Amino acid sequence: MQLLSSFPWMRRFVSTFAFLAAALVLMTPLAACGGGSSSGSSTSSGGPVNLTYWSWIGGMDKQVALFNQTHPNIHVTVQNVGAGPIEYNKLFTAIKANNEPDVAEVEFQTLPQFETTGSLVDVSQYGANSVKDQFPAWMWNQVIGHFNPRQPGQFVGYIWQNGGNLFSVSGQSWKVSINTPQALQVASYWQGLMDKKLVKVEPDFTNGWFNDLQTGTLASWFSGAWGNGILKQNAPQTAGKWRVAPLPQWQAGQNVSGNWGGSTTVVFKDTKHPQEASTFAQWISANQQSALMEFTTGAYPALLSALSSSTMNGPQPFFGNQVINEVFSASSQHVNVNFQWGPSMEQVYNDMGDQFANAANGHGTLSDGLNAVQQSTITYLQKQGFSVTS
Repeated sequence: MQLLSSFPWMRRFVSTFAFLAAALVLMTPLAACGGGSSSGSSTSSGGPVNLTYWSWIGGMDKQVALFNQTHPNIHVTVQNVGAGPIEYNKLFTAIKANNEPDVAEVEFQTLPQFETTGSLVDVSQYGANSVKDQFPAWMWNQVIGHFNPRQPGQFVGYIWQNGGNLFSVSGQSWKVSINTPQALQVASYWQGLMDKKLVKVEPDFTNGWFNDLQTGTLASWFSGAWGNGILKQNAPQTAGKWRVAPLPQWQAGQNVSGNWGGSTTVVFKDTKHPQEASTFAQWISANQQSALMEFTTGAYPALLSALSSSTMNGPQPFFGNQVINEVFSASSQHVNVNFQWGPSMEQVYNDMGDQFANAANGHGTLSDGLNAVQQSTITYLQKQGFSVTS
């Protein structure tokens, strides 16, 4: 998705300095994934089953309240313990102590790492397969109009769109491919913009960045479908001045997207109530009223019935009454669903962020950073006991 300001000078700026695209999903199709089954009881004596759910999505308390209202035998308490890596660090600690929550929000790229802990429930045994056809194979696409060296997930989205892949499986071994030609092409592109001072290097989702959106310092933001909520909530003074446009491409004549982010709901094996936890995990994404609540609070659901609803396909005043979902829907059809996440994405993202920050400060280049992360990832996986090829 490309969000463009309607200020004339901004439109000229964007057309002169097009920023290449990636792609994204926000809330997921399926409830949970993983391997293993709970040894706990799925029944409760006297009163409803009580579940704890960790999630950082804004407005999730309203969706959970609706679930509790419609499921009197299950009561879910939602807790925001931090977003992304903050939550994951707490989850990994909780897994070691056998006191993780019943259910939690986890992004796609981190699922393999959680699977290696053996802590996730395979919810297909609790009916999850029954809702699979209610979701598309993949969702959405994204890009950004500035460069944040501490946003490696976004950079990986660019690689994804360009046909690259960070990991693959060869027999019983992981193959690491951080510095592929596609990745190095992306790095060279952004390095060129940085060297020529044609792109603002700054962290996103900070007060300074939000101010830049409000004041017009940033001419555009290339983002995922969830970006519409970020803009509405944090740049309200710009209402009516933004539009959504299709993505530019790495190769002329192509029409492809990638992915940045996206989250799902996992059930942990230590839950005493795997059936009820799985029921909630399925409902939170597969209930249409819940999905539409998600959309109105700024997130972006993947439920097909919600995606085809009048709510999501009506004109959006913030975007000058544009029907933005038409762009999102078209883009979602062009994501390579065979992209492979690896078992150490937190390590990859941390190392990539450190290396790119060095490059932004004039110490080496982004390509140098990719080469360094290639080696550090191989070393890390080998120390974790994985068989690795490169």
